Amino acid sequence: MDIGHKFNLPFKFDLPKLGSRKVVIDWGSSSLKIVSASKQKDSYLITDFAYKKTGDNLSLDLSRIWEEKNFPLANITVALDGASTLVRVVDFPLMDKKLIRESLGYELPKYVPFSSDEVYFDYHVLGKDDSRGMLKLIIAVVKKVSLDEKVGLLKFAGLMPSKVTLGPVSLANLFLKSFPQQEKPVAILDMGFSYSMVIIIYKNSLYLSRELKRGAKDIFTRISNILGKKVDNFEDLENNKDSLEDSFLADASSDLVEEIKISLDYLETKENLLVDKVYVTGGIISSERIKRVLPQALGIELFPLSILKYFSCASGVQEELNPLEGNFAVALSSLL
Repeated sequence: MDIGHKFNLPFKFDLPKLGSRKVVIDWGSSSLKIVSASKQKDSYLITDFAYKKTGDNLSLDLSRIWEEKNFPLANITVALDGASTLVRVVDFPLMDKKLIRESLGYELPKYVPFSSDEVYFDYHVLGKDDSRGMLKLIIAVVKKVSLDEKVGLLKFAGLMPSKVTLGPVSLANLFLKSFPQQEKPVAILDMGFSYSMVIIIYKNSLYLSRELKRGAKDIFTRISNILGKKVDNFEDLENNKDSLEDSFLADASSDLVEEIKISLDYLETKENLLVDKVYVTGGIISSERIKRVLPQALGIELFPLSILKYFSCASGVQEELNPLEGNFAVALSSLL
């Protein structure tokens, strides 16, 4: 189900032999999470990583990171999510596989709120129903203007991306490969800074992916207003635990909780599917307070989506990466 490598990217490079070294850039709304790894027999060895806030001189910052870390200039995967991307699971008329892409190019606006001229798109066939004459497809799209801008910044930094994937697809792939499958649907909550994603895994497949307009920034802003002082990250939140009651934290998280409930209620109402287990990733993993408050508000058990244990790490890397594991979940899962 890893469909990222099939994107029709808007550039062509004369790529050198890629070898076993690989880099993933998880390009978020406020920061880049970068991991470098070498292929092993069954997995990857994480050799180094970098975390960089986005800014005005991003190409220069990337050049400096690559020089400092000695990352390879090619074999770079870019992982995207957010408002410029979309992942949908749809029913599509049964036809020869050679005709699907061409047909989907014409029919795309029936399934996503974009025309085929606005986006780069790809698909993956999940299965077929001969009795209904239908295919089950995952459709993945990314807005051309957004991807073109990022590719331009990378090229200016002298970097050569060879693959694009989407965060929800990467997380779903890793979950399906590494976690025990269950009969009931399971949700993954990937809490970002400006927005979050809810990903539903069901019947050994990515079943649904929805963007939530709320992220950690909304929680930090409301907590700052409650405390009367600036709270910028989960570490600040934990440092103020003595002055921040759970009821205040629940209030600060209420908008995000409501969006999560809407997504899960939609699944239950429209599809008659009940999610009773949610795996969480993102910076939320570092906050014991949030991990305690959210399950109470949702009425659903939450588990950290621990990913780093599925990789080997070079000397010293795991100790540095452990506290940031939640932030690097998409980058790590995009290695696979």
